Amino acid sequence: MGMAIYDHLFKRKALPPHSRRRESFWRLIGELYPLQKLRVIRSYKKVPRRIRDIVAATNDLRNTAAHEFALGFSGQRKFRYRGTSLLTPSGLGLFIEDVQVVEDYFAPWLGKIVAKLGY
Repeated sequence: MGMAIYDHLFKRKALPPHSRRRESFWRLIGELYPLQKLRVIRSYKKVPRRIRDIVAATNDLRNTAAHEFALGFSGQRKFRYRGTSLLTPSGLGLFIEDVQVVEDYFAPWLGKIVAKLGY
């Protein structure tokens, strides 16, 4: 999502890799949570409900991981993604598929690069 915001703000202008503007932008983006990035994008672009739902589910998973692992993963909560345990092949598969859907939406050019590399 950071690349989508970058493209919107800089209109694909080539900034030097180590310019202060570029480095400041990426520091700022690194401080934002996924839902905050999504709110920024939605301020200038319509985002399909499916993409919004996936980002919200991923954010919930991120919050669970951050809080549970920090507390020693107490086991009081299941490590779930969209109702399925992430620690099962089906749960992990669902998560990977959803991440791909979001990547394809926000960075369609990324799939072309990955395909050229043979992944």
